[in-house]
Amino acid sequence: MNECEFGICQICDEIKPLTRTYFHYDIKCECHSPNHFDLVIHCENCIPEKPKETRVILSTKVLKEVLYGGGDPRD
Repeated sequence: MNECEFGICQICDEIKPLTRTYFHYDIKCECHSPNHFDLVIHCENCIPEKPKETRVILSTKVLKEVLYGGGDPRD
């Protein structure tokens, strides 16, 4: 049996049947999957766009590797 999500569209704010669009990024994160993605939940009348900003969870160790290439010069 098919399920239909129903609720408020993130784009037009109307209550309608909804669909999900995932925008995947080539970033290894610690948020929810091996590669980061943003989810936009929208009705069939709205065209989803990539969010203007995204939040990624990284451990401090990984962040230092990204920023300093493996070592923080301040350590």
